[in-house]
Amino acid sequence: MNESPERTACAKVAVCMCVKNEVFRISEWIAYHSLLGFEKIIVYDNMSTDGTREILERFSEALNVIVIDWDRSDRMYQMDAFKDAVVRFGVSFDWMGFIDSDEFIVLHEHDCISDFIEEYNHASAVVLNWALFGSSGHLTRPSGLLIEEFKFRAKPEERRARHVKSFIKVSDFIDVGPNPHVFNVRGQTVNVLHNPPEWEELGITAGSAIYETCQINHYFLKSLEEWREKMTRGYPDQDLGVIDEARIIAEFRSFDRNDVLDDSALLLANETKLRIRLIS
Repeated sequence: MNESPERTACAKVAVCMCVKNEVFRISEWIAYHSLLGFEKIIVYDNMSTDGTREILERFSEALNVIVIDWDRSDRMYQMDAFKDAVVRFGVSFDWMGFIDSDEFIVLHEHDCISDFIEEYNHASAVVLNWALFGSSGHLTRPSGLLIEEFKFRAKPEERRARHVKSFIKVSDFIDVGPNPHVFNVRGQTVNVLHNPPEWEELGITAGSAIYETCQINHYFLKSLEEWREKMTRGYPDQDLGVIDEARIIAEFRSFDRNDVLDDSALLLANETKLRIRLIS
């Protein structure tokens, strides 16, 4: 009988994000994503002033977290951070993913990120749809984990849920853009079903979001209290114009979609809490 071939070495996968003033949620994000098996978590700290940086430093001593000062406030700050991550650290990894601090990767069929990404070695990039979560009725910041407290999301056909984020094969990287959702790569970009995505516009898929195999839970809204903080803080690369209470409430209601119960991220809730306690 012929011996079965040896399994190839696991892909080395890193994840990268930019963060600013997320002191209440950053511990959960780091703990949760470390449980997915990333070789490295690369965080570009965008001038945080609320204690976020101190938490990141504490986690960096115990987990594979790299913290980079990123004192940028121009419209290219995020795309340039992603490009810097590939140039500076890419030689150590096979794949890199690029998400935000309110986005949580949920694996449905794999126990670790390397097993998931190895399914796509024929491609140069994989795009994952958002699952866009609403407030779940919270007006004030709840004390529990995001993945515990916010369990209702928009329907997959909702346009705002059809945005994507990307994993790229580092050796095939060309450039970021024209937005931080998609990358220019040498080979094929596919969705989680291994097909070239159909775009409504670049970075937003046509039809319905695809959640088979893997999704990105986007806790964009959270509670009304947290939404108010986000709107008041603004974004380094966007001029939001006049922010008053009427606009805050109107946009909160516009984004607050709680159509579908989705508690798939809860599988890692207990382990996430344990890891936070061990590091804190």
